[in-house]
Amino acid sequence: EVIILTRGGTIDGVTKFQSHGFSLRKGDKGFFFLKEKKSSWGESYYEVYAGQQGFYQRRHDGFMTSLYSQMKSYPSLNSFYKYFGFEYNEVDFEEEMRAVNNPNACLRYRLEPIEATDISTSNEISFNMYVRSTEPVNLRELSIQLNYSNNWFGQNIVANNKLNLGDGDFDESYTLQSSDISEDILEVSLRSNSPVGQLQLLSGSEIKLATVSISFDESAPELPIMVENTIYRSLYYDEDGNLVRNSCGHIEISEEGCGPIITGIDIRKAAGDQSILTITGAGFIHPSAQPNDEWCGLPNIEHRVKFKSVNGAFSQSQLTISPLERDYISWTNNEIQVKIPTQGYVNDTFDRADERKDEIAGTGEVTVCIDDMLMEKCVCFDTSGFNDNPNDGELYVPFSTYTRDNTTDSDFTPNSCLFSGQARLVTRLSSQEVLFDLSGLLPFQRSAFLRALNTWRCATNINFGEASPGLTGSVPVTFGDNIRDGLLAETFFSAGSCQIDNQKIQETTSIVFRSTNTPWEFGTNLPIGQSVYDFETAALHEIGHAMGLNHTCNEGNIMRPDLLALGKACRALSSDDLEGGLYCQNRSTDPLPSPNPALSCGFSLLTLQNKTILTETAETRLSPFTVYPNPTSDDLEINMSEESESATLMVYSSSGLLKLTQRITNSITTLNFDDFDAGVYLIKLETKTKTYVHKVIKL
Repeated sequence: EVIILTRGGTIDGVTKFQSHGFSLRKGDKGFFFLKEKKSSWGESYYEVYAGQQGFYQRRHDGFMTSLYSQMKSYPSLNSFYKYFGFEYNEVDFEEEMRAVNNPNACLRYRLEPIEATDISTSNEISFNMYVRSTEPVNLRELSIQLNYSNNWFGQNIVANNKLNLGDGDFDESYTLQSSDISEDILEVSLRSNSPVGQLQLLSGSEIKLATVSISFDESAPELPIMVENTIYRSLYYDEDGNLVRNSCGHIEISEEGCGPIITGIDIRKAAGDQSILTITGAGFIHPSAQPNDEWCGLPNIEHRVKFKSVNGAFSQSQLTISPLERDYISWTNNEIQVKIPTQGYVNDTFDRADERKDEIAGTGEVTVCIDDMLMEKCVCFDTSGFNDNPNDGELYVPFSTYTRDNTTDSDFTPNSCLFSGQARLVTRLSSQEVLFDLSGLLPFQRSAFLRALNTWRCATNINFGEASPGLTGSVPVTFGDNIRDGLLAETFFSAGSCQIDNQKIQETTSIVFRSTNTPWEFGTNLPIGQSVYDFETAALHEIGHAMGLNHTCNEGNIMRPDLLALGKACRALSSDDLEGGLYCQNRSTDPLPSPNPALSCGFSLLTLQNKTILTETAETRLSPFTVYPNPTSDDLEINMSEESESATLMVYSSSGLLKLTQRITNSITTLNFDDFDAGVYLIKLETKTKTYVHKVIKL
């Protein structure tokens, strides 16, 4: 019950009040009117006009506010105010935005207010965004950044759920998003990954981009949205099929202002193996950066490269990882060189990444971010895109490993390698074997695990094998439930001290498969049932962890975290898995001997032509031949020392297929690798007396 009290006059020096009331339901919002009346002694007082009929309730459908009573309704606050003669303020927007220097080179935008708002009441500002082009273009992506008043809306309106975003007239192949660029800048972006011929054609007519509604808490004399600071960016194909990138609007980004542009990025680099990513472009240094900034040199607190993490790519979230300071090699205005991180700052904070949560770099786009205030999402940034490399601007990360080399770290201390994800494949056994204790498994379980173990052993030539029961230094493989929630299997490690070359020892201590209510399939038949998990697939995955490999987000990789699923089996290694496994084998602390010949590999990779085991033995490491560059993307050079004999050169694929045979007699022989697919190859060099084998990675 709402009680209205108004003073009705004064009698004998005492103020008299009149009261009137009416009922409302909890949560009702709206307006009511007071009607002037006269008291019996002639003074004015007020009561609610027409009772319940005088209450105009506000309705909001997400974007529009309307008012209605039992007798009449109004479609907007604006029409309501006009009808009753109240004052109201229009929300002023520029009707059309153009590029300052070349109006014909850009898309054009219009912001249309849906309703006017009363600055004296809590309300929402709603408007439509329109886009058009004077010439036919196929739109790939666009973004609009609007400055807004903190006095009206507060800060970070997207994060604080003050913004509603409604789809416009673009089809479902486009993704519409909003984000906080800074505490007072909002970005609305539209993007499509469809082929060029399926992109939206803009040609003269307006198309609604989105409907935006923002709630405000307070009012202020200035306009709520400052269109004079609006920034527009677009990416589209013109009539000739050229990809056009533009920044336009009421005010251009100034020449000395922020505006990094990526023009080139490497296609393929692994994470954690000291791979150096090269990014080319322009505007990579903010003009305000000074040598005496809080963090001297570049990158600094205002300059970051951000990678999509395995977690982010896998879950479709926005999780990113920025490298640690020591992982940046060089940063100039036109080129950045940086190591691909397995350790870094996660999700726009200074919190350290955790590889157990897949907070490690994975396949995806890369962002160069400047003017980065305390690792917040940048106002000034560019993300690798469609014409920045042949992979639509995505960096392909084939594998990720714990192995890291601290020898060039500028901030290295003797203790830091204990905590920063460096590792090597090691064993405590004097035989230099990596043996697994399978005594806790039943015979059919043991057979399935040995099949997985042999797949890795034959592919990488790591001397994996089965230990005698209880052998000290072996890795027990068991069933149990002492693993993290949500996992079907887990590999456990212990960390040793730093070695003389700053490598951390990470030793596998056990592998545990979940036992309770887990329907495992241990057989060899394919396909498997739709209601079971394939144990051999899980074993391959966990042995990969035991070697030092992290997860990837690439389809078909045995190290992909969601590979193990009901009714799904993967019992072969992808080229990515093999590349990562060979890298881990090369980084082991001691030369590992050849596998036990009594354990058959089941295919010809290691016993080609019944002549020799293709592996980098100690003898191979003293080879008179050098093979470089390795990895390679085009040509490969074989350098033969002066005292060496002529040799027969053979190139094998990782599956044992002979790809090339050639006799070499010159000191330098060049092989054209352009026509070879990406992957791992074995270069066999056979002289009259000895045979040498080198592994080569083709990018």
